[in-house]
Amino acid sequence: DRKDFSGFIFKIQANMNPNHRDRIAFVRICSGEFDRGMDVFLERTGKKLRLSNSTQFMADTRETLETAVAGDIIGLYDTGNFQIGDSIYTGKKAVKFEKLPQFTPELFMRVTAKNVMKQKSFHKGIQQLVQEGAVQLYQSYSTGDYILGAVGQLQFEVFQFRMANEYNSEVVMTPMGHKIARWIDPEQLDEKMSSSRNLLVKDRAGMPLFLFENEFAERWFMDKYPDVKLTAKL
Repeated sequence: DRKDFSGFIFKIQANMNPNHRDRIAFVRICSGEFDRGMDVFLERTGKKLRLSNSTQFMADTRETLETAVAGDIIGLYDTGNFQIGDSIYTGKKAVKFEKLPQFTPELFMRVTAKNVMKQKSFHKGIQQLVQEGAVQLYQSYSTGDYILGAVGQLQFEVFQFRMANEYNSEVVMTPMGHKIARWIDPEQLDEKMSSSRNLLVKDRAGMPLFLFENEFAERWFMDKYPDVKLTAKL
């Protein structure tokens, strides 16, 4: 019965218009009314944002959207403020919708730029594409290497194609095979726990996790460190 505006960001898409390198956050309006130019709060950060650039998609065309109501889906041009699962709202009472479930990857690839002179487009492409949620990004504690995680090979192939075609950055993908991802409380972490059978990495939020070679490696770790709690996902 909430009358104030609230919305949930369920999808982010980069380069919907490759000529303009735009990025669209798709929002489902959950309550109230949307008016272009309105100010909203982003629940995750507490920041106030003005929604000046909004659009609606009709077949192959897009039109500037002035107003919308609960149940409508709108597109917001995004400069990097939004993430999938964000809640936005107006009024004095904060609104936080339940986040979408996030998959735990099973396949992993090391990814590097084929041309070291194109590091800028390489980093930009990675940061924008992983925000869409199809692949997860990790970084090795010891080397700083980028590692991608996905549930299937197709996600890697799409990522590689889009990096080359949308960001002009060819990438080298080195398979790491199946791994078991387990997060660890930073307060319990000792970097010496890492070995060839359990690679220590951090996710996009900076949280540490181990990539175990197999179930045997995970059991061996748990036997060696019985007081350490591992979780399948955050």
